[in-house]
Amino acid sequence: MSIIDRVEIHEFTFEAKNLHLKGAGAHASITYVKGAKTTLTKYAVVIRAKDGARGEYVTLWGGTRPALAQTLTLAPHLLGRNADHREEIYDDLKRELRQYDHFGHGPIDIALWDLAGKKFGASVSQLLGGYRKRLKAYASTY
Repeated sequence: MSIIDRVEIHEFTFEAKNLHLKGAGAHASITYVKGAKTTLTKYAVVIRAKDGARGEYVTLWGGTRPALAQTLTLAPHLLGRNADHREEIYDDLKRELRQYDHFGHGPIDIALWDLAGKKFGASVSQLLGGYRKRLKAYASTY
């Protein structure tokens, strides 16, 4: 049993080459511009359990300041819980953020899946029953 005893959130900043931030606020978009440099701020989630299990996730484009605030709000709700109960945790955290967009919820969920994969020595695909060799591709945006 992997009882969560520590959740770490690490915010960091880095410079991305050849990316340009066009616009501002909610209307900003990141575009490729050769030679451009853009400073981005993201964060990482580390979930540790008493038995030594550890799950991690580094945010991508969704790792915004509002998402970080949500993740920080949710992190204390993990302490003392069994990391193997991912679905129960997911449902509880979903209710906790019912009035928000849930962007801060995803990084925690992914870190819990990473913990399980490392603990059992299996990929997430295998944990989910991974029998498929191919999946149809799709693209979506929020």
